[in-house]
Amino acid sequence: MRFSADWLGICLACCICGCSSQGEPAPARSDDAGASEASQPAAAETTRTGTAEPANSTSGEQPSKPGEGKNDPEKQPEPSTSPESTATDERESSARAAFARLVGAHHDENPEQWHAAEQELIELGKHSVGALIGGLRSADSPEREFAAMILAQLGADAAPAADALKERLTDESLYVRVNVASALSQLGDQAEHVVPALIELIGEDDINVRLPAVVVLGNFGSAAKEAVTVLIESLGDDDSQVRESAATTLGRIGHDAAAAVEALERLADDDAKDRVRTAATIALTQIKTGGEAEEKSP
Repeated sequence: MRFSADWLGICLACCICGCSSQGEPAPARSDDAGASEASQPAAAETTRTGTAEPANSTSGEQPSKPGEGKNDPEKQPEPSTSPESTATDERESSARAAFARLVGAHHDENPEQWHAAEQELIELGKHSVGALIGGLRSADSPEREFAAMILAQLGADAAPAADALKERLTDESLYVRVNVASALSQLGDQAEHVVPALIELIGEDDINVRLPAVVVLGNFGSAAKEAVTVLIESLGDDDSQVRESAATTLGRIGHDAAAAVEALERLADDDAKDRVRTAATIALTQIKTGGEAEEKSP
């Protein structure tokens, strides 16, 4: 069972959210899951020097025995696990179980269970990242696809997975690559790695890859200026959604998309679809005024 038809809607929802409501890609937070483990405290020093002094014969005190001193390491209570640490461990365990159920639902052809597991992973947010990094590094292509797709919906919570995501920008699966690019576009300062990958994906025949790639480029604003040429070509795409999205992304690039003005003017005047004509008109205004590009640059 393949879920590529569903992925398109999910990708677009994520990408559009990243473009229209999040502003600049959110920076990674220092408390995100997946951060490097804190170093363990040094072990208490237990080696002792010398021997116990003899007891005063008049006091009646007996020499102290090993383990009886109040500061002796053998008498110290073991450190307890904090409630916060326990809760985090439980959530991360739940995420691993949810991802396993998601993969199982794929093999069992059970969409209802698949979507329930997907929703649980999204709700667990940053606590899902460790399980999803494992999925990204799986030898199984569907597992990588699912992991990339869910990370693309986590926004800034996916920041600890940035390195693992970049490793998959050249994955053999186009679905992995487009979702990885979507996830990275929301993490800030990723244009250098992601824009070239998206330009390549725009040339694919599969609409479920080509359309999200055009949309995700809009998350980079003026940092996507090297994509202007391929986006101008996309203004002539047979699919009206691609034409509309290409116009929208060119508008978000702003002044640096000036080379697209002529093609956008033709689109605004002649396209058969109202939505495409409207998108082209708005893009022309943004390009001429700088419009949204200033606030969309990473």
